Amino acid sequence: MSQQDYYSVLGVSRSAGIDEIKKTYKKLALQHHPDTASNEHERQQKEKKFQRISEAYAVLSDDKKRKQYDAFGSSGFQAKYSQQDIFSGADFSHVSDLNLDDILSAMFGGADTRFHRRQRPVKGQDVNYPLEITFLEAYHGTKKEISYTIPGQGSHELKVTIPAGMKSGSKLKIAGKGGALMGSMYGDLYITVTYEDHPQFTRRGDDLVTSKDISLSESLLGAQIEVNTLAGKKTVTLKPPVKHGTKCRLKGLGFPRVTPKGSKGDLYVELQVKTPDKLSKRQLDIVQQLKNVGL
Repeated sequence: MSQQDYYSVLGVSRSAGIDEIKKTYKKLALQHHPDTASNEHERQQKEKKFQRISEAYAVLSDDKKRKQYDAFGSSGFQAKYSQQDIFSGADFSHVSDLNLDDILSAMFGGADTRFHRRQRPVKGQDVNYPLEITFLEAYHGTKKEISYTIPGQGSHELKVTIPAGMKSGSKLKIAGKGGALMGSMYGDLYITVTYEDHPQFTRRGDDLVTSKDISLSESLLGAQIEVNTLAGKKTVTLKPPVKHGTKCRLKGLGFPRVTPKGSKGDLYVELQVKTPDKLSKRQLDIVQQLKNVGL
């Protein structure tokens, strides 16, 4: 880490604002990028210059570090900050067309200076975003506008499509919408979708379960009953006798599957035979007659 006046290195005044500093650094970084060299000697010279301007930018673009530098000067500042401290948290995202290897070399003085070397691009920061939706939005699918912050890279707004059928707690990957260091590939955005249970339907995998009360006579004689589904009311024919707890399967009326798209689980209706709290005299007489015939 050299003793140098950071303002002079960038060629800006001590009153320069952050926009001017960013603009100047980008111009100098592109001008002195090692890959613009025509031979190995020139490359080595450009690498040294690139390291100096990157160090100067890392300090002057950080309000806290800049105040420390202005207060203590170059020697005092560098006595307090290591090379790693200087580059910690520095935002190079506005110069995303430079390779990450170069800034790492500027940060830690990489020993490998082979001409026109390139390594596999490094992936940037992944971002996690929690999103709460409703049960019905999960069933039908929905679109949402979200706003999220990437440290050092500001706020981002995005319209996202939540496909029908996502399970609560599952993650939706939006490729390339995460953070990026200078020259790196962009990281990904992971949206964790959650929602509360429905008051009438319970999700079990891709199937739905609900319940339906039927009368004793419907249980014994059979009936046609209307059942609520998320696709509207459906008529179900009951064949007698129907035992308490019997489950009717309504195929294809469950939750949509994310894959294969267009398919659905099933709806299971649990039938609950309700006995009356009180019987009239006529009803009691009829029940007695049923008893007399062995029912």
